[in-house]
Amino acid sequence: MATIHGSINERRIALSRLAGGFRHSAAVLAGIHLGVFKALSDGPKSADTIAGELSLSPRGTRLLLDALTAIDLLARDNGRYSLHGLADEFLREGSPNYQGDILHHNLFLFKHWANLDEAVRDGKPVVGRTRERSREELRAYILGMHNTAVMSADTVADFLDLTRVRRILDLAGGPGTYLYTLLNRAPHARGAVFDRPEVVEIARERAAEENLLARVELLAGDMFADEIGGPWDLIILSNIVHSHGEDANRSLIGKAARALAGGGSLLVKDFFLDSTRTEPADAALFALNMLVHSESGRSYTRAEVERWLLDAGLTISRFGRVGAASGMILAERASSAGR
Repeated sequence: MATIHGSINERRIALSRLAGGFRHSAAVLAGIHLGVFKALSDGPKSADTIAGELSLSPRGTRLLLDALTAIDLLARDNGRYSLHGLADEFLREGSPNYQGDILHHNLFLFKHWANLDEAVRDGKPVVGRTRERSREELRAYILGMHNTAVMSADTVADFLDLTRVRRILDLAGGPGTYLYTLLNRAPHARGAVFDRPEVVEIARERAAEENLLARVELLAGDMFADEIGGPWDLIILSNIVHSHGEDANRSLIGKAARALAGGGSLLVKDFFLDSTRTEPADAALFALNMLVHSESGRSYTRAEVERWLLDAGLTISRFGRVGAASGMILAERASSAGR
């Protein structure tokens, strides 16, 4: 973040906005969770109509709608509210750029982050102290991963040469978005999503929506304890290493390397920090997210992950960017390597 200049009052206001950003977040996430944006997806409505449809208090609904109008997510005309600006582009149900699921997931993150001080004090995750993740939270998380993956899947596909790729594994693949994008690019290929049983069922729904069930295998299990099949020409490990400590990541990358066919590739996509561990800022903040949500996860530097890949016997092929904070490392197994 750039240094704030100006008068002392301007600097004070900048600090206040930085610390008080939770107000914007709370308003947007409440609108997502309560169904306000979905309710407005089919056209303008009055506050009373929305309150009735969603079983909300008239007073609370009106105050929320006015706040969302104030921050340019809704427009109001003759007492009727409609989606506006970013909400019209990203929160209208049915939009190809829909981001409502990932924002719904952020509501649960928001509640967990409220206890960040506890996690910093004792080094233990907030999640799991009082309860396990609910089915609603899990679904919001997995479909939220689809929302974000849709925005970067073409970049990932452009980064890869799929000409000789016949078998692809999306390891801990969640909704399978990256795999399905690659399969649509490579009609000669088949693939599999490996994840926990409850997640695989969501991946199955997505495969059906993409008309890819005939070309996709759904593998349920524990990626650390169970076999992951193979040999695979390409294994995707997207946004996984930040959830685990170094020993677990080394073990997982080693397992993936052994499951590759000779000449096969492992793609590791994640948030990568520079050597200072303070840039990019989004990756540094995401490390706090992993403090709140995991026993040992954090954001890693690119050099750390590349060392794990080299120690697993792979050769680093190339590096690519996916936005400001996320990157891709492609590593290859020697063509002469056996199973």
